[in-house]
Amino acid sequence: MTSSAEPRRVLSVHAHPDDEASKGSALVARLVSEGVGATLVCCTGGERGDINNPALQHPHIEENLAEIRAEELAKS
Repeated sequence: MTSSAEPRRVLSVHAHPDDEASKGSALVARLVSEGVGATLVCCTGGERGDINNPALQHPHIEENLAEIRAEELAKS
C-alpha cells in the first residue's frame, strides 16, 4: 500500500440500523484499529422495521421504534 499525507477514511452505507452489525463490521473494526477513520450512514431510521423477538413485541416498543433503533445504533 502506498503512503499518503491524507488520512484514510472509510464510509459504510447501510439501509437500516442494525445492518452495520452484520454486514462489514469486522472489516470496519480492523480498519479503525489500523487508524482509519470511519463514518456510518444509515439511510432509514428503522422506524418501520420488524420486531422478530416475540418478547419485545409490545405497543410501547412499536410506538417508539425509531428512538429505540437510534439508541441501539449508538451502542453498536
